[in-house]
Amino acid sequence: MAKEVIGVCKICDNKRKLSKEHIPPSAAFNAGEYKAQTIDEHKTKDVNVWRTSKKQGGHFAYVLCVECNNRTGQWYGGEYKKLAGACAPFANPSNAGKVVSIEVPKLFPLRVFKQALTIMCGTSHDEMSDEWTGTMSPAAADLGIAKPDKDISLATKAMPLIREFILDKEANGLPAPFQLYAYLVINPAGRETGIVKMFSRSTGASALFAEFAWWPLGWVLVFDGDIKDDLFSTTGWSQYEYDEEVPLTLRLPCYWLESKMPLDFRSPMEMAESRARNQLILDAGCG
Repeated sequence: MAKEVIGVCKICDNKRKLSKEHIPPSAAFNAGEYKAQTIDEHKTKDVNVWRTSKKQGGHFAYVLCVECNNRTGQWYGGEYKKLAGACAPFANPSNAGKVVSIEVPKLFPLRVFKQALTIMCGTSHDEMSDEWTGTMSPAAADLGIAKPDKDISLATKAMPLIREFILDKEANGLPAPFQLYAYLVINPAGRETGIVKMFSRSTGASALFAEFAWWPLGWVLVFDGDIKDDLFSTTGWSQYEYDEEVPLTLRLPCYWLESKMPLDFRSPMEMAESRARNQLILDAGCG
């Protein structure tokens, strides 16, 4: 018997029967086995301890109602699959650290843009992500994750407007002041952060954003502030018409996805060095 889940749909915001939603669409390389990582309840002040488990059938969640799942899949899913297919040959370790130029002869940009927003809505809440609250990012010594007392009202105000934008397939133009960026994932991995706020200890600058990645594409939805990393802006795709098909050239930066931390693009070697340092801290604490 199929699992029945009743909850609030992340798109229409109505309490309904929720469907099994593959995030991203199953046709975009999301149908097989994958490894899931979560932060263990046991963590020290200086070290995050991770749990890893294997999952079958692709990455999915019960977050959209049947109607919204069917609509967004029919309206936008096919173009997202096309883009993922065009990017896949370039999403490999040989391109680590490079910016690759990808020619897509025909694409409906607005449809891809709205599918990406559907993904962001499905993996984000109108509140700060609990998983990253107070967690220090290892991506750079100067960066950290803001605590929940930081203002995230720009995100909570934008999300309902984004949901309305998704449900009107003909609507174009930004419904709220946000930016959407993309990058290539060069190893078979994924990451979702929910809404987080990162800050610089030295300058005080901050950025409010949500990130989702699944090979071969990563997305960053920025509500406020500037993202330090080099990313490809797709914000202009919102200006196209729903039925407007055009040739596009994408210049996508290629990043490793070895960490679950937001905007952490360290290589496997850098991650191994970090794990070794963390193990020394753990060993010292147990000694």
